[in-house]
Amino acid sequence: MNMKKHNSGFTLVELLMVVAIVSVIAGIGSASYYNLREQTEVSSMTERIVADMRATMSKTAADANSQQWGMHFDNTVAGQDYYTIFTGAPQITYGSWQSPALVMASDGVNMWTAGYSCSCAVKITPTGSMTTYSGLNTQPNAMAFDGVNMWTANANGTVTKISPTGVMTTYSTPGVYFGGIAFDGVNMWADDYSTGAIIKISPTGVATSIPLTGSGYIWGPDGIAFDGVNMWVANSADPSYSVTKITPTGVITTYTGMNSAPRSIAFDGTNMWVTNYNNSVTKVTPTGGMTIYTGTGTYPYSIAFDGTNMWTTNAADPNSTVTKISPTGQMTTYSGVGWMPSAITFDGANMWVINGTGTVTEIPNAPQQNVDEVSFSGTTLNFTNPAVGASTNIIFTKPLGLPLNSATITIANPKASHTITIDTNGTINF
Repeated sequence: MNMKKHNSGFTLVELLMVVAIVSVIAGIGSASYYNLREQTEVSSMTERIVADMRATMSKTAADANSQQWGMHFDNTVAGQDYYTIFTGAPQITYGSWQSPALVMASDGVNMWTAGYSCSCAVKITPTGSMTTYSGLNTQPNAMAFDGVNMWTANANGTVTKISPTGVMTTYSTPGVYFGGIAFDGVNMWADDYSTGAIIKISPTGVATSIPLTGSGYIWGPDGIAFDGVNMWVANSADPSYSVTKITPTGVITTYTGMNSAPRSIAFDGTNMWVTNYNNSVTKVTPTGGMTIYTGTGTYPYSIAFDGTNMWTTNAADPNSTVTKISPTGQMTTYSGVGWMPSAITFDGANMWVINGTGTVTEIPNAPQQNVDEVSFSGTTLNFTNPAVGASTNIIFTKPLGLPLNSATITIANPKASHTITIDTNGTINF
């Protein structure tokens, strides 16, 4: 009896059809999984923020030390969104004026800064309103106030006087490349990094190179500061790590003993303080005695005095920090001032900082200390409220821990978005 042989396998066409069907199903499943994961990511972060809001309200009400608590939501740099829980008064960030700046000074009411990419100066009111004045035709390396006008010392050896209304007058000098500028009560003094010359500039712009005598030397001066009688410069190019005191008649005395190259210099009413490249500061007595304090953030760039403490900007610190230094060298570092903080100055109440993106931050006299920080790094999350370039603070007050202000926070990623609102009654909706 003949029997037919049956092939129980699949034809090539059938196999291709199966592969296609499986691929479609897998694609649908993968897309669904991806969408679900993105939605879950937003939901989880929303729940975490809401839980932190409630916990922070409770901490404020329960804090026996009467500490103020708050939350800071930051979107000032796109792609680097984060929020913090803090105690103390919050920093206030004002929108960038879109020009990197290395200089800042106070006129007693307003802050002033100047940028090399915009060829301009900017006046910033106490509430953060900015007015831009054009006409600065070179890079400003330093800025100082003479009681009426602002002055900049420039990279091409000129100085520029800026009136309160922004009128600019630029004066030629014997200088080549200025590093710093300081006021002695009558005249401006600028130090020439290239030649070591010290240039005195009268209120009308008459510039004179000071004849220097004495046993000291000046080598690559950068910062310059006035102690009420003498000028002092930080010799940033000196391998012996020195500062030099200059009398009104040009007699110079050089003091060595720091452990790294100096950069900026400021006066505390008795002593000079100098930033050093190796994350330290040096206190220098009027006779040149030196005390070194270590522990600032990375590369302390600028230094300023608040009437009690010194403050440095830490230009290379990845955490975007400033450091407060007590008269005895105790250091407290605060984050959140933005990428590459450069200039810092005191307005009589608070410190002000400008960073490498042109963003201005006001730091209160009793600044916030972050208790916890949550970064969106490594996720697809971002804030859409606050918008890019902005930040939002929520301040909680005693005795009940209720918010001082209402706020709206929106978290999003490519597939989902959630909004959280909190009002002054402490009601949270999401």
